[in-house]
Amino acid sequence: MNTLAWNCRGTCARGFGSLVKDTSKEYETSLMFLLETHSYKDSTNRIIPKLGFNNHFIQDGHGQSGGVWCL
Repeated sequence: MNTLAWNCRGTCARGFGSLVKDTSKEYETSLMFLLETHSYKDSTNRIIPKLGFNNHFIQDGHGQSGGVWCL
């Protein structure tokens, strides 16, 4: 099982979704932790389904804390 943790800093960027999918495929990632303190529910719910993971857990960002995506 391959695990990847990434302080991504820019989940709303245009190429973010394809970058995550490509990285996940290249490294055969089973579990991915994405850290983004400035992510909020509306953008998160729009992005997560496009990433290709079966399950996810999200802790929304609050100021400079939170913002953890477990995929």
